[in-house]
Amino acid sequence: MILGVDLDDCIVRTADEIIKELGYGAEILSRIDGYSISDALDIDERVVRDAIDRVLEKDEIPYRDDFVDVMSRLRNRFYPIHIVTNRHRRFLDSTMRLLMNAPIEFGFKLHLCVKNKHGIPDKSRIIVREGIDVFVEDRAETVLDVYNRTDVRIFLLDKPWNRDVVENSRIKRVRDWWEIEKELNYESL
Repeated sequence: MILGVDLDDCIVRTADEIIKELGYGAEILSRIDGYSISDALDIDERVVRDAIDRVLEKDEIPYRDDFVDVMSRLRNRFYPIHIVTNRHRRFLDSTMRLLMNAPIEFGFKLHLCVKNKHGIPDKSRIIVREGIDVFVEDRAETVLDVYNRTDVRIFLLDKPWNRDVVENSRIKRVRDWWEIEKELNYESL
């Protein structure tokens, strides 16, 4: 089984860092019900973009504790993990440092994707090319695009900005990596 994972908010806590960079506390995340922070918080888009850029330039963004814990057990089963991200190429060096300095050693292959003609990260093309069987994502539009253009099983990490996505036979909403681990272990029986 080949595992693909989005990086931001699926492996590392990028949204938390962006919110901190904007001067807010973590409790504000529950107010963000769309993918646009500027719309949800009524902040100028340029201010948000600058904060996002500052965060993505960091080579230290906190990892999700649940990811680190689960990967300590599953890293040999899923080697390498295909990390499929919408990060711009100008953040490649900081992204590689972030991954190389992870609190747990795990094999990975990094894929930078571009947006398709609809402005959605074109992760489907990479998923098909790499033969990925299971994909973990948090962005609603990306989940629906991957669902429509591949036959991959999708774990949707539950976030306020993706609550409108409906589960079905291939999309499973999960709270955390511990739930993903249970599902993956159940499927392998």
